[in-house]
Amino acid sequence: MNRETIEAAIAGAASKTTYVGAGAAGIGAWAASNILSLLGVVIAILGYITNWYFRREQDRREKAKDDREKAEHEARMRSYQLNFDPLPKGKSVGDET
Repeated sequence: MNRETIEAAIAGAASKTTYVGAGAAGIGAWAASNILSLLGVVIAILGYITNWYFRREQDRREKAKDDREKAEHEARMRSYQLNFDPLPKGKSVGDET
């Protein structure tokens, strides 16, 4: 497995963990169990932080990829401009000779 696949799986698990933690907090509040409520809040916060971290890393990778593609495009355009062969001297558009 490559790193991006692993990070995507962790980000998905973190998202689900956030929901589970929030659910546990809600159940704890409904059951009037302070420990369960606090545990649910902590789990939700940790899931949110983990999800935020891996989304930030994904954004960083996508920006680096976009920057590489932009640099490649600019280099290709410069190459096209340098290799462009204008009309020979003395000729103009529309001359048929």
